Amino acid sequence: MRNTVFASIIVAVILATGILMTSILIPGGNTTTTSTTTNTTTPGQGHGALAVQYLESRRDDVLFYWMCNSTFVNVNLTEYYRQSTPGAFVDGVFLKRGATNTINVLFAPYDLNVTGHGTISEADWASLSGSLINDSVGPMEDALSHPEYFPSTWPIDFFVHIYFDDDTFFYLGHTKSDGFAFIQNGTWSGGYLSNGWPEMTGFTGSGYWLIEGGHLRDALVNLYTTITQAVAYPSP
Repeated sequence: MRNTVFASIIVAVILATGILMTSILIPGGNTTTTSTTTNTTTPGQGHGALAVQYLESRRDDVLFYWMCNSTFVNVNLTEYYRQSTPGAFVDGVFLKRGATNTINVLFAPYDLNVTGHGTISEADWASLSGSLINDSVGPMEDALSHPEYFPSTWPIDFFVHIYFDDDTFFYLGHTKSDGFAFIQNGTWSGGYLSNGWPEMTGFTGSGYWLIEGGHLRDALVNLYTTITQAVAYPSP
């Protein structure tokens, strides 16, 4: 994952209008072929498997996982919290590693400091990490044909950054409409922006395209369940 070349990723989000059931919006398997893309794979080649090896080697370096600007965060989680708090909007989610593993859900507007807090056990952390990385990314096959840029469609259904203690991160993104996942390394300043988001400083390499093939579905259901059960909307 270290010897790649640069390409940019769009990081703004346009919240999709309309309300759909969470079970529908959570990305599932989709290996459709578009008019400009043919999904082909070569069995035995796998940057997904290589990514797992890399992430396993950095297990002890993880500071936190960060999610924002996606259907999963801005729609799925938002609609959950709106069931109890009309007008709630989820802006981002931290899953922080430490002596106590914590989940912080940032609600907009950030300047009002509306943040929900929760904790999860080490067993739950290991289960989420294994589900997202080993069981999801690992089995994904390489996409030998793919669009020029990621994301090729909008909005992004899900993405996560895994931040490490040496000011680097690992990116995983997925767009259900084209059936691809995308992985790439990057760097961050070690600090945070005024809205509480980690301050990225760049991406390393052009990254790798993978066939999602439904592998992320269980991981996203697990993430959704863990976050919503651990974190309540903060009391005034």
